[in-house]
Amino acid sequence: MATRFYSYRLQTAPISPTVNGAWTKTSGNTYTMMYPSKSAYCLIAAAGSLTSQTSSTTSPQKLIAATFISQPLIAQTILSGSTISMQIRISKSSTASTGLIIVYFRWCNEDGTNIQEIGNATQATNLGTTLTNRTVTLTLGSNISIADNQRLIVEIGENFTTGSNDHTCSVSSNINSLTTDLPADNTTTAANLPWIEFSQTLSFRQIGISA
Repeated sequence: MATRFYSYRLQTAPISPTVNGAWTKTSGNTYTMMYPSKSAYCLIAAAGSLTSQTSSTTSPQKLIAATFISQPLIAQTILSGSTISMQIRISKSSTASTGLIIVYFRWCNEDGTNIQEIGNATQATNLGTTLTNRTVTLTLGSNISIADNQRLIVEIGENFTTGSNDHTCSVSSNINSLTTDLPADNTTTAANLPWIEFSQTLSFRQIGISA
């Protein structure tokens, strides 16, 4: 059975682990908790986004906009061949460049130290100026051994591959309903729930917040 996470946009993560060194623009990054359940903490009715630092005019660059952090897990193995899938609305502030969504999947100790890499994934559709759903999928090439109390990390942003204009990358933070998840497509613009799904069941030290 799969484990699907939802971002709790109204709950700031208690840790801020150092981001992957591949990100070149990091000051706009926002740390938010994610849990395997839906909650009123997911909802922000007003329009808004988590927005990256502004790029320079030189590509390539990688602009991080948001980091999602899980609650602590118990010791377990995430198996080779399992998948991580993600749907989230994302945009960039200018179309005069080529930029793709890129996501880094990682894990760390409960306090944010001892960060280790699972892998990264991208999607080949160029981002536009409208917040639009994007599909990201990663297949694990080896087992991941999680120790007691370690957390999962998901870093989201733009891989600015070509172009010479400065711009920002934005991840949607306005979620209007708990009833509808984003579908698996690259076209939806409705403010439905973004999600991150591990294809196997994960076990946690404690149950996440509910409301």
